[in-house]
Amino acid sequence: MKKIRVLVVNDSSVVRNMLARELSACRGIEAAGTAWDPEGRSLLEADNAGVIVLDIDMRDTHGLSLLEYVVKRHPLPVIALSSFVSSDDIAPVLSLERGAVGVARKPGGAFSVRKTIEELSVLIRSVSGIPPQTIRRLSTVQVVPSFSSEAFFLNRSREKNCGGRLIVAGASTGGVTAFEQFLPRCAPDCPPVLAVTGLPDYVTPLFVKRLSKLCRMRVKEAENGEMLLPGTVYVAPGRRSVGCSVVFI
Repeated sequence: MKKIRVLVVNDSSVVRNMLARELSACRGIEAAGTAWDPEGRSLLEADNAGVIVLDIDMRDTHGLSLLEYVVKRHPLPVIALSSFVSSDDIAPVLSLERGAVGVARKPGGAFSVRKTIEELSVLIRSVSGIPPQTIRRLSTVQVVPSFSSEAFFLNRSREKNCGGRLIVAGASTGGVTAFEQFLPRCAPDCPPVLAVTGLPDYVTPLFVKRLSKLCRMRVKEAENGEMLLPGTVYVAPGRRSVGCSVVFI
């Protein structure tokens, strides 16, 4: 079986060598090499990696800038690594907007190396082989702040309820930008929207904050058993949507 070759980009030699070693021990995965910016740029041109694991919290450079470079010059599936040091840190969500196809948490604190490698190995297998044109498209989707209210589901019924209407939307991690294009178009009194993503639970709150700034609707994480109300986007908690029930009125 052909192994998926992974390039690890990190400004810490200890971290990048550890990640390369542990990933190479995973079934079907091998390290294509390690690099840090600006070395990463030359390696990307020459190496035959199939997936890139990129630290977006590097001290000596801005990981998001390197991400944009990769997507434009050498579009490969990029998984962004972040420390999630603050609840206000939206860099992980911005990385998805700019072309990353997945986000994983760097080891530290309660998040162990084993958990990071488990997440990365699953993501690497799922994103390997994504066509370059898809990578480019993910980085060029623009959020549209206005919309045409002619679409039937964007106009709330004159009645007190939503006339039985409900919007359900789902997207993989790489489809976050699709939500950011669609949801800002919704009227503030449109039917309830159920949004399901492939984001991990520690990224979902950041995504909710991001959407809250872009949308005219209220945006929140869905809670088990709550009623669905007009003018609200309910984002399913990351990777815990199975078994979550809601009441529609």
